[in-house]
Amino acid sequence: MAKTIKILVNLSKLALFFRQNFIHLRFYMSKARMKFRFAIAIIFLFITTALHAQDQYIVKLNGDTLRGKLLINPMRDNTRSMYFKHEDGTKENIRPIRASYVYYDKEYQFRSIPFNNQRLFMQIVREERNLSHYNYTHKRDNSMATTKVLAKPNGDALEISALSFRKQVANFLDDCPQVEAKIEAKQYKLSLIHI
Repeated sequence: MAKTIKILVNLSKLALFFRQNFIHLRFYMSKARMKFRFAIAIIFLFITTALHAQDQYIVKLNGDTLRGKLLINPMRDNTRSMYFKHEDGTKENIRPIRASYVYYDKEYQFRSIPFNNQRLFMQIVREERNLSHYNYTHKRDNSMATTKVLAKPNGDALEISALSFRKQVANFLDDCPQVEAKIEAKQYKLSLIHI
């Protein structure tokens, strides 16, 4: 990990050097030099993409970690399965009943959550000790829809609806009177839950 960070730092310094010099000298360079610098930029992008892909992993329910590349399609329902390419090149279809956590990048991290009598991969929005917020994207009427879910550590989960947000969440969090009172007083609103 430290070696990867060191490589990324050196590559970013190299990119900054090329960017600064490219702006000042581009009018004086020949076409051959411009092509060379363009090739260097493309190589830099390829290397950073390849390094990024190596940081993807899955944590199985037994605690084992699988490293490789996730093949996630945002226009596909990824809640029930994700394709994973192992470091040795073999591909596998990973289901939520076999994995507890999936790391794609900082923005796309997934947790296997029990919901509606099944386990689904849900994108982590925020995880806290007493309450967590997840999103999951699924097919609804021939299109893709994103649904917000609140989950407690005991496994209880609530799909949030904009129409009855206050009543639903107040009932879901009835074991916490302070939060329930703030929801009823309209201090906590649906707009505070980030997509």
